[in-house]
Amino acid sequence: MTTYLSSVRAIKQITDEGRICAQPGEVGVVLDRERYADGWALTVTFPNAPCATTCFLGDNVEAAPTWKA
Repeated sequence: MTTYLSSVRAIKQITDEGRICAQPGEVGVVLDRERYADGWALTVTFPNAPCATTCFLGDNVEAAPTWKA
């Protein structure tokens, strides 16, 4: 069974075209992911963000635990 990353936590402030998408510690949902030679690019939506944004695993986001009810 393969487990895919479904949520990430911002490790620094994330901005997109001058708009603040997330503050450190905020958790976002991964909508899509793409593998590159130097890591993963993730399309993420954060609760208070005006739009989804591209984040890089290890650079501005880290894996966050996904809780099940």
